[in-house]
Amino acid sequence: KVPTPESDDEDEPKSPIRAYLHLETVTTQPSRGCKPATTSMKAVQCSPFIFYADNSFDFFINAIAVAAKMTVSNLTLSHLHWKFETLANLPMKVLSNSVGYNTMIDMVKEHTKGHTIFLFLPKPVDLEAPVTEVSSWNNRAYEYDEEPSNTASEDLSHKAQISALQAGFLTDCEDLEHKFSIGNHILFPAKRIYTKNGLFWEMTSLRLDVWAVAIVYISLTMVCLYVLI
Repeated sequence: KVPTPESDDEDEPKSPIRAYLHLETVTTQPSRGCKPATTSMKAVQCSPFIFYADNSFDFFINAIAVAAKMTVSNLTLSHLHWKFETLANLPMKVLSNSVGYNTMIDMVKEHTKGHTIFLFLPKPVDLEAPVTEVSSWNNRAYEYDEEPSNTASEDLSHKAQISALQAGFLTDCEDLEHKFSIGNHILFPAKRIYTKNGLFWEMTSLRLDVWAVAIVYISLTMVCLYVLI
C-alpha cells in the first residue's frame, strides 16, 4: 500500500465508523413425529453507535455495552464477531480482543465502499430477579404488633427501639436517596447505582439503611463510606 503524504492525512477529516449490534438467541424446536429437533438463530438489532479508527478497544467495548444495555462484565467477548454491511456473503470474523479490534480497524480503513459494520454477540441469559429486600425504613405498613412476644412490656420495648432507630437515621436515608437518585447510571435507568473500578452495586433500601446507621452511630461521613466499599 502506498503511504499517503502527511499533509493529506492532516487535511483529511476523520471518517466515522457506524456499528450495528445484533444480539443473537438460539431457539430449539422440539422433535415432532419423524422430524428431528431443529435449532434456529434469531438476532435482535440494538441501537447503532458511531466510533472512530483512533478510539481504543476499551472505548469500543464500552460502546457495545451501552448499546446492549448491559455491563461490560456481562459481554461474552469470546463470541463477538463482525462483518461488513456490503459484503454479507463473507464469513464473520472474531473480535474478542485488542488484536482482533486492530485487525478490523485496518480492514475498515482499506474498505472504500463505506464504513458500516455489523456486530454479532450472543444475548446473555436473563438472571433470576433478586429477592426484594424489606427493611423497617421502607415498609411503613408493617405491623410490629403482629410479631409474637412473651409479654406486652417486651412488645412495647421492641416498638420503641425501632421507632427511635427510624427517627435517628431517617434524615441520612433521605440524603443518601438524593445522592444516589433513581436512574443515576445510564445502564440502569430504574435503579440507584454506586460504581467503583468498573463494578456496579445497586443501592437497595437495605444498603441505604446500613449506610445511614453507619453515618449516625459510627460517625462516618459520606466520603469515608465510599472508601470503605
